[in-house]
Amino acid sequence: MKKVWIDAGHGGRDSGAVGNGVKEKDIALRVATETVKRLERDYDGVKCDLSRSTDIYLTLSERTNKANAAGADFLISIHCNAGGFESYTYSGTKDAATASLQNVLHNEVMARLKPFEIRDRGQKKKDLHMCRETKMPAVLTENLFVDVPGDATKLKRPEVIEAIISGHVVGVAKFLGLKPKQQPKPPANGAVKILGPASATVGQAKEWARAKNAPQEFVALADLYWQVAAERGVDPAVAYVQAGHETGYIYRDGRSAAGIDASYHNPCGLKITAGGGDYQASAHKRFKDWTNGITAHLDHLALYAGAVGYPKADTPDPRHFPYLKGTAKTLEALGAKWAPSSSYGQRLGDELRKLQGIKADTPASKPSGETASIEVNGEKVADGPLINGYVFAPVRVGRGSTRR
Repeated sequence: MKKVWIDAGHGGRDSGAVGNGVKEKDIALRVATETVKRLERDYDGVKCDLSRSTDIYLTLSERTNKANAAGADFLISIHCNAGGFESYTYSGTKDAATASLQNVLHNEVMARLKPFEIRDRGQKKKDLHMCRETKMPAVLTENLFVDVPGDATKLKRPEVIEAIISGHVVGVAKFLGLKPKQQPKPPANGAVKILGPASATVGQAKEWARAKNAPQEFVALADLYWQVAAERGVDPAVAYVQAGHETGYIYRDGRSAAGIDASYHNPCGLKITAGGGDYQASAHKRFKDWTNGITAHLDHLALYAGAVGYPKADTPDPRHFPYLKGTAKTLEALGAKWAPSSSYGQRLGDELRKLQGIKADTPASKPSGETASIEVNGEKVADGPLINGYVFAPVRVGRGSTRR
């Protein structure tokens, strides 16, 4: 088992370089945490550790002491401090492994940044603490410069951050000779498509949720999933099962492992555009209501599945990145993509089949649960399901058309 130490530069009261709406510490943390996540998710024989996984302050000595104590095979320290991309090793080292690590890592990152016309500032040596005080090969990467408007603009683009992360991941894998993990085979009865009509009724969904001892708030959300999903071509049963898994049935025990609760109206653990740690509450998106949260969830699934018209401009999905389109057209394919585990999609498929096997009398067109009336000037104009204090019902906006 190879041990890799990833150091996210700066943090806490030490923001690093700041400019043009970008902070170095935030970029470093995002690249570091995602690199670790993908290395362990996608490759066998590697264990990764981070100097920091949240926005905390650490001295340089604390960072290198932790890496040395862990017995890591090598260290990579991630920063943003140059008009382009460059990498450093300690000026006094003549170690062949260090030189090899720098060469592979530098070339892999730069190969992915060239399409964005980012300058290659070269492989360099310098008397840097992070490279000098480690007992293992160490490389420090400088990923663009936040004070340069052109670089800062690129650092705000998800596809540029993706290129930086991917370059670090592939560089480490190549240097260590890691083998990709075997992807699970789809079940014998065929993979579950994300796009398509409802494969179960809303009544079945509610009975499944009640069997999980889910709170009433989660049970009631089934109505909203079935309403919104139809407009996006996503099977609502797929999305509802995923919501239950991702939230512990809307945080049945109060809060998620990340420290967020139902007030976030986040049914699937979506992060903010900048991303962040899996256990960092501030890295997760807070939606204004369940309609927005569920719409974002369904749009994210539709994008993964390659739905027509996606990616779209008008969406509350904060991570609606074009490069995701069509990368997971089935539930099983979400494994090692939406979540680190390669069996993630298969587990969701198992739950979906349990939901589909439930016998329920409630048809999809007539949702069960609490209902309420909408009145105008004392006259009732519509009935609809009551969800989290809101009544959902069709509203007439013009001749021959309705809008929810």
